[in-house]
Amino acid sequence: MVHRAWLDLDVELPSQCWYQIPAELVHDAVTYSPPEEGVGDTADPAQVALFDPRTGFALDAVPVDTLAHYRRLATRGLRGAWFAGVPHVLMRGSIDTTELTTIDWAG
Repeated sequence: MVHRAWLDLDVELPSQCWYQIPAELVHDAVTYSPPEEGVGDTADPAQVALFDPRTGFALDAVPVDTLAHYRRLATRGLRGAWFAGVPHVLMRGSIDTTELTTIDWAG
């Protein structure tokens, strides 16, 4: 989704691979919803919540505010902060990735 959103703005991003992590493997975690501006700033506690694997979800689309952020960057010839405004799951510890599916966002 993120890669496609940038391509729609005529911005080519390099191939990136990610793991598809089942929610039931995530423990001792929080969700963090970073703002689309101010990336790198200290997190506001209102942007952080405990992660519950029973109610975890995947987005169906890039958030509207994030798309607007991409447009602002693209019009200035910039790119980056690919996941600004996109909820993150932050976990203490590690996950065995041996059997996980790898996803290349370029398709």
